[in-house]
Amino acid sequence: MAKEVKIGSRRFWIVSEPNDRGWKAQVLEVLDDHGETRSMEIETTGDTRSVADDRAVGQLQHRLRDQSF
Repeated sequence: MAKEVKIGSRRFWIVSEPNDRGWKAQVLEVLDDHGETRSMEIETTGDTRSVADDRAVGQLQHRLRDQSF
């Protein structure tokens, strides 16, 4: 499962999948309209999909504010 998140002019997919008894989410940046992506190297887990997704978005927002990557 995936959901799109827009931050400024950038687009990201939060991709979630079941993981043992919980969920795992990872963040991919959408690079173009053809669907090319790159990993933001953010991976989180949670008891529910929404918890894992929210943690991933939080880490992404923190990283984008940092701008050192």
